[in-house]
Amino acid sequence: MEIVVTTQPDRDGMLRAMRHARRKPVRQVRLLCAGYVVAGVALLLMPDLITTLLGIALLGIAAMTEVMQWWLYWRARRRNLLGLTVPRTVTLTDRGVELTTRLTSARLDWRVFKGVDLMPGLLIIFITHLKILVVPTDGLTGEEIAEITAVLSRVPWGRETMAAA
Repeated sequence: MEIVVTTQPDRDGMLRAMRHARRKPVRQVRLLCAGYVVAGVALLLMPDLITTLLGIALLGIAAMTEVMQWWLYWRARRRNLLGLTVPRTVTLTDRGVELTTRLTSARLDWRVFKGVDLMPGLLIIFITHLKILVVPTDGLTGEEIAEITAVLSRVPWGRETMAAA
C-alpha cells in the first residue's frame, strides 16, 4: 500500500485535531486535580495546624497542575502550528509514514507512533498525547480510507494504542 496526500497549511484542521487529541489527557488531569481539591478541603476542615497546612499545599498542587496542563497545551499547540508553514507531502505505506517538504524529508516507522484516530476529514497520528501528525482525508476516496484503516489495524504500535490507553 502507498497512499500519497499533499497537505496545505490548515490552521483550523490542526486546531480541531489538537482539541480532539487533548480530550482524554485533560479528563485524567481534571480528575486528579478534583481529588487534590477534595482532599485539601477535607484537611482544611480539620482543626489541626499541620492538616490545615497540608490542605493548603494540596490545593496549591491542584492549582499548579491545572496551570501546567494549560501551559503544556499552548506550547504543544504553538509547536504543532509552526509545522503548518509549508505544504508537505505525506506518504502512508505499510512500513510507516514519509514526510516530504521542499527542504526536508523524513521517514518514520509505525512503531514510533503511539496510536491513531480518524475524525471526519482528518487522520490524527499520535507521536505523544500532544505531539500529533495531522493528515487531511478530504481528498481521499472511501477505498483509500478503508485501505489506510486496514493497514493501521495491523500496525505493531511502539506502545499501547490510544483506544487502550
